Amino acid sequence: MKVVLIDSFYLEEFGYEIEKKIFADHNIQFKMENCRTKQQILDCCRDADVLLSIYTSVDGEMMDAFPNCKGLIRYGVGYDAFDLDAASQRGILVCNIPDYCYPEVATHTMALILNACRQVCYFTKQVKAGKWNDNSGIVMRRPESQTLGLAGFGNIARLVAEYARPFGFSMVAYDPYVSTEVFQHYGVRPVTLKELFSTSDIISCHIPLSKATCHLFDKDAFRLMKDGAILINTSRGSLVHEGDLIEALRSGKLAAAALDVTESEPIRTADHPFASMDNVILTPHMAYNSLEASGEQHKRVAETAVRILSGELPWNTVNQKELLNHGYLRNRR
Repeated sequence: MKVVLIDSFYLEEFGYEIEKKIFADHNIQFKMENCRTKQQILDCCRDADVLLSIYTSVDGEMMDAFPNCKGLIRYGVGYDAFDLDAASQRGILVCNIPDYCYPEVATHTMALILNACRQVCYFTKQVKAGKWNDNSGIVMRRPESQTLGLAGFGNIARLVAEYARPFGFSMVAYDPYVSTEVFQHYGVRPVTLKELFSTSDIISCHIPLSKATCHLFDKDAFRLMKDGAILINTSRGSLVHEGDLIEALRSGKLAAAALDVTESEPIRTADHPFASMDNVILTPHMAYNSLEASGEQHKRVAETAVRILSGELPWNTVNQKELLNHGYLRNRR
């Protein structure tokens, strides 16, 4: 049995000691590759039983080149790097690690919300430049006078709601897959997507990226939002049409944006429009990051691979329904 990590260079500073031990304990060969092209992946992973990926995409053509592949596991919550339909048609389990960093992402979301509301980064920059101005024309509002809108109400968004409640925000959320009882439990009012746009002073994105949600936040969405609204995104960059967001920020339609993810990431150039915009707060896709979360991430990836190779159906299999529809999983426990 062989497990191959496609793109180990992304987290090489962690050494993968946790995975090495777990796989060695189960007599599973573990190979760490540094594939940067599709051809390198095809050459290095042909005999893999399970493929691990940090950020690298795997499509149907690649899956056809891996005849032994039983599972694809992503080091993270999002799984849009994998062609889910193609995997399901081939009987390949797709797994993510959905819960390893709930507190980290929720905490980072709250940090961005408060930073954007109080413009901490902007005033820090002003003071460091020798400008001591306690106003600068920026309108500040108390949390209890604002409505926090949550786009998506899964586990991370629910934790954000718990963190935000003591500040006094009124809260609404859009998620057609969540029951009324869950909204009531968290003291959050369910609304339609249009109502979310029109009633929220701050909108925080917590929706998975899919074909249906790509560019969900575009010029039409921004047009529906309140003048001076704030957008927070710790989910996926392509949920937001970057060009439309830039225009909404430049026009003053939106007061600010605080982004841990961007459509064009990584941003490595000072001439990116965001770089010169004082009303944009940026962090480098690190909301998930903590010492505790990292250990959980590496452990759960390895444990998931072991379960797949043991003939089990891991609880974090995201395409279970699709596999059943295609007639697979009959021999899975």
